[in-house]
Amino acid sequence: MTQGVGAADALTRHVFGPPDPSPALVESGRFPSSWVSEYRRLLHAVTDEWASAPAWPRHLVGALHYALTHLRVRYEAWRSIEGGRRDEGTERELSEVEALTRLLFARAFPPAATSFVEPGAALGPAT
Repeated sequence: MTQGVGAADALTRHVFGPPDPSPALVESGRFPSSWVSEYRRLLHAVTDEWASAPAWPRHLVGALHYALTHLRVRYEAWRSIEGGRRDEGTERELSEVEALTRLLFARAFPPAATSFVEPGAALGPAT
């Protein structure tokens, strides 16, 4: 963790605080230097601390959702401004951020844990 700050708080600050990746993605099509490696490190800490918890802090879920959905939108805005230009390095980094975040959600909420129907139970009204 970061100087006694919980993993959830540290990851939230990293996503929303300086160096906020959104302006850099819109302006240059790139993440701030070492942003992705720090996100990866913090996500591992979050996984260790929260993956098996029955509920997560709202600010953590918000930060994960933002990283999973809004960073790509910022990059796509830059591409639009630049006439469709691509940055393959940024696209690899975005894919890594998205994949690692999805994996955390998948580990925390496996299909069996989210099923509301018992295996073998009939669906629909009883006849």
